[in-house]
Amino acid sequence: MNKFTSLSVLNTLSEEAPPLPAHLSELLVGEVGGLPSFTDLVEGLELPQERGGEGGKDGARRLPNRIVSGIASGIELALWASYSSSAVHEVLSVEYIAAIVNCVKENVGEGGTLLEIGAGNGQLSEILRKKLDGFCSVIAVDDFTSAIAAVSSVIEMGCEEALEKYKPTFVLCSWMSPGRDFSAAIGKCESVQGYLLLGEADSSTCGDAWATWGVVPSYGCRKCEFEGCGRCDLGVYEDTVKGYVGLGFRREEVEAIEEVQICRFDSSEFRGYSSAYLFARE
Repeated sequence: MNKFTSLSVLNTLSEEAPPLPAHLSELLVGEVGGLPSFTDLVEGLELPQERGGEGGKDGARRLPNRIVSGIASGIELALWASYSSSAVHEVLSVEYIAAIVNCVKENVGEGGTLLEIGAGNGQLSEILRKKLDGFCSVIAVDDFTSAIAAVSSVIEMGCEEALEKYKPTFVLCSWMSPGRDFSAAIGKCESVQGYLLLGEADSSTCGDAWATWGVVPSYGCRKCEFEGCGRCDLGVYEDTVKGYVGLGFRREEVEAIEEVQICRFDSSEFRGYSSAYLFARE
């Protein structure tokens, strides 16, 4: 089954899925008493409490693959349909927001500016704006190429224009668009002291495998129809300096965020497809 057939099957099955029970829908959108706790989410959505596990990030455990393979539970089918209809990539919880706030406070000086690029519907920035009120300003921008309906204050603006206009101290990007890299522009912005990337790391699912993460795509260089060595046309060799390193940044995994991170690819068999990485200026 090729990827296009798989996508067609996935869309068909998710469209046919029964809706999530009301109490689970409320957990996803935080309608009852604000954001849910991490524990309530993993228990209600039937996800593993612990991140990772034996076997690692096996592709067969990813929620979309379980659906296409016909082994997903009813809750999983309904969950994917909900993710798709509302463009959810990360599921927000009290603990997840607290961990992001702590990371921001450790890396943004008081009175600084946090800029979220590709803010989508603006929900994350809206919550952070309230949590960081009095500490730093929070600005959310999106070019709206993905046609996500905003639920909060999101300025229609591209990455480079926003960096030039707002000169942020710190940048946040959750699930950078596939194959698009914003990190080069972020790193070249002199006011930026660090940036936090949330999403699936080390591939072009979020951003670009090489340009964003410094990882040569295992499937090839893309310029010779996936049949190349993965290095030739990219001009990447063992001693090639990674983009973020060349711009003066170091990469650090933020485990405090990852421990309570839930994304659209997580399933009843595995939680941990999404990651959190801080890129701090040296």
